[in-house]
Amino acid sequence: TSDLLMARRTSRLPYMDQEVSQEAINDLEEIASAYEHRFFSYAEEDIVKWTLRMNVDSIIDNLQIEDERKEIERWYRHGQTPRHGDGLWPTPMNQPAWEFRLGFAVPWVFTLPGIRWWARRRYLKTQAGTRQIGLLCGPFERWGELVCAGELLMKFWLSMAKHDIYMHP
Repeated sequence: TSDLLMARRTSRLPYMDQEVSQEAINDLEEIASAYEHRFFSYAEEDIVKWTLRMNVDSIIDNLQIEDERKEIERWYRHGQTPRHGDGLWPTPMNQPAWEFRLGFAVPWVFTLPGIRWWARRRYLKTQAGTRQIGLLCGPFERWGELVCAGELLMKFWLSMAKHDIYMHP
């Protein structure tokens, strides 16, 4: 387990443009099921593109909600990515720090039609090569569900490391 803890990664550096093995998908489905969650994997190009667009729109929209923006802002790191930094530094996010700062300082700018289009386009470029997506679904509203979902995510992350799969931060 300690080797997998060291191997786990989050990254949006250029994707490998290949599908995840069925063995890995089966492992992830089994882990999700053990925690009464569901895991779905999609490799159809139209579903992948639609999901990536929905993700970027959700990020822009969530930045407009002050409480959510403050929570998200705490996760991001600024400066040079340290050797053992997590996936929320500019380098693994594949995004310059000035974009982070702008999004948190003046989020309303990204609601303007031309700017929103530009921001969406730039963000989607950071995800070029995405061939497959996975969705994890289950309860995570009450305290006990949150703890369970946290345990699930850690086991999920370790299994992904075992299969050399990176999680999108």
